[in-house]
Amino acid sequence: MTTKSRRCTTCGDTKSSDQFYLLRRSRPHGPRRSKCKDCSRAAAVAYKRDGPSLARKVQNEIMQHGGKNPEALSPEVRDAVFPNKPIDETALAAYRKRLKDEKTRERRRERERNHRALHGFGPKVTAGVVR
Repeated sequence: MTTKSRRCTTCGDTKSSDQFYLLRRSRPHGPRRSKCKDCSRAAAVAYKRDGPSLARKVQNEIMQHGGKNPEALSPEVRDAVFPNKPIDETALAAYRKRLKDEKTRERRRERERNHRALHGFGPKVTAGVVR
């Protein structure tokens, strides 16, 4: 087995490559997964404990942040992935602000869509042809 060190995309720790599962079992010296074994086990435990909905949420948030900033995960997901780490209040505040900003943006887009529909802005459609 190789002893190269690599970085986990979920927790960000640098570990030896033996601490990562193989990407394909048929290639024992081939590429390895991007999550370390500990993070993979934590995700499996979360899936088994909470069902696919939380597991999907964990996966989506990790993919969204690219594993580069674990503190930016939602508290629910952070507890599922990192059960022993304390909650960072500044990261929690940043997460709440980001959620608020997203909601504000969505409300603004909805108002704009309604305004355009009410006042006839946008492309004119006549008989299925956009002009």
